[in-house]
Amino acid sequence: MTEASNKKNMIQLDMDHWVPKANDVLHFDIKPFLFKELMLKETDFREALEQIDWTHYQNKQVLVYCSNQAIIPYWAFMLISNYLTNVGAKVYYHQNTFEEDVLIANFKTTDLSVYKNQRVLLKGCSLKNVSPKAYIEITAILTPIVKSLAYGESCSSVPIFKNI
Repeated sequence: MTEASNKKNMIQLDMDHWVPKANDVLHFDIKPFLFKELMLKETDFREALEQIDWTHYQNKQVLVYCSNQAIIPYWAFMLISNYLTNVGAKVYYHQNTFEEDVLIANFKTTDLSVYKNQRVLLKGCSLKNVSPKAYIEITAILTPIVKSLAYGESCSSVPIFKNI
């Protein structure tokens, strides 16, 4: 998560720490619950959901989606979400922004007290492609807490914020 940097006693944060690992995420595809994989029949759909052992998803991060082009009514997503949240799952929807949404959610559950009045460097190079959205949200979370915030690498950082 953090590593002490030699430059100005900065705490270096690597965004990769909060990116979800493949085994931390479960997928819930609606497609198998559709009639001929094309349309949703409410009665059949509800019965199928009642047969699922939802404890498999307990306290997990779950991506809910439909892998084909079927039009799924919003209430179907709401029903699945209800089952999942009842077992403590964290539910996500959009496949394109899923990793960054989980990264931000994971960061928000971090004990931020260790960064209080500290100099923090958000590492610029990550193994995963981290979007500006994640940096924007994490900046907003950190600026009220930290003494200073910078972006980049310890050898060449860009100052972002300094609390005077």
